[in-house]
Amino acid sequence: MRLSIDNRLLNAAVALLLVFAYSAQANEERSRAWEQAHAQEWKLALPLFRELAASEEATRKDRFGLALTLLFQQPRTKNVLDKADQLFKELTDELSDDPIGIASQYYRIRIGHVFSLSPNLEASRLAYRDLYRKYSDDFFGQQALVRYAILTTFAPQPIEDLKADLPEIEAIIPSLSDSSSRRDAALALAQAYLVLFRDKRSALNWYIVADEAGITRRADSKRSYLSAAGTAWDLREWDKARYFYNKFLSLNTRDNREIVVRKRLYAIDRALAGETIEFHEIP
Repeated sequence: MRLSIDNRLLNAAVALLLVFAYSAQANEERSRAWEQAHAQEWKLALPLFRELAASEEATRKDRFGLALTLLFQQPRTKNVLDKADQLFKELTDELSDDPIGIASQYYRIRIGHVFSLSPNLEASRLAYRDLYRKYSDDFFGQQALVRYAILTTFAPQPIEDLKADLPEIEAIIPSLSDSSSRRDAALALAQAYLVLFRDKRSALNWYIVADEAGITRRADSKRSYLSAAGTAWDLREWDKARYFYNKFLSLNTRDNREIVVRKRLYAIDRALAGETIEFHEIP
């Protein structure tokens, strides 16, 4: 059965594209294994990678492919996850700072964070932070920054402690070279400012950063656009509200909320034309 990507995990498709690029010149068996993985046919890919990893000619890419394929097997049992974790550990111990070593460190943190029966969220949060600090220019290092931002903003800690943690994250986000990392970290901050601090102005600013990085490439882009538009609406930032409502409509998906959105866009156009609008009467 074809498995969907768990949206709590790193975008596996991107990771596989990176690794698939390394393997493009490999032999036919390796190419077939990566083709199955790239198609998310994890059960079909597993025996291929088992055979490759067990051969005398096994490479780091072969063992990384096996670890990744084990990680995405369903159901995710403790035994299978332990095997994946051990493979990632061995790859890291061999060489920690090549692309496979960095990716392996990232996935080990994700296993402890997402799949453990008793996850230590604070340990995972700090591990993500440390991975980013060591490999800030690497794709997986920047994905670690996203997870660090999410865990930091929604950690069970006093608001004052959270405020002390945010400046480092805020300073980093604009400089992230990977647009998906920049987008997702900005969205995490937007939600934090909106939900935790009730600071709609700061939230809107981070929604703008996220949009510039490409909100439309997220599966939940409708929700993000509506949240951004609603925030701008509450602030009476009519140009920005109109922009985000139109971005929502541009997705061309059937959604009952379009009725409210179109009513708001009509009201915004009238307000920008100088008419007096009773906005409290508009849903």
